[in-house]
Amino acid sequence: MSKMQRHQQEALWEFVHTELTYINKLIIIRDLVMAALEKLQHKGFLLEVSPELLFSNLPSVLDAHQLFWQEVIYPLLQEVRRSGKPFDPLRLEAGCLQVRPLPAGVLRVTQYSQSN
Repeated sequence: MSKMQRHQQEALWEFVHTELTYINKLIIIRDLVMAALEKLQHKGFLLEVSPELLFSNLPSVLDAHQLFWQEVIYPLLQEVRRSGKPFDPLRLEAGCLQVRPLPAGVLRVTQYSQSN
């Protein structure tokens, strides 16, 4: 394997690791942070924070990343583990081309945060 191919494989493994870490962090936010905020608000704290605005696109972002993991990354990872061969970066192309434009909710929150 050439030096360039080794670097490419390292980058692909880093991509896989980063995607899984990101999904896990989104799940933590969904399961723990949102629940903690809800409990605090029931006790009268942080009432000025709007969970709907703060986390408005979290479900769709999490769904998109989990779908990408399930349909693209995980099958590729299984193939690499089974065969012992390096990642084929072209196998990611179809999944990456499925990425859609940002939903309106993401744009609305982004515009709101930039205006304040």
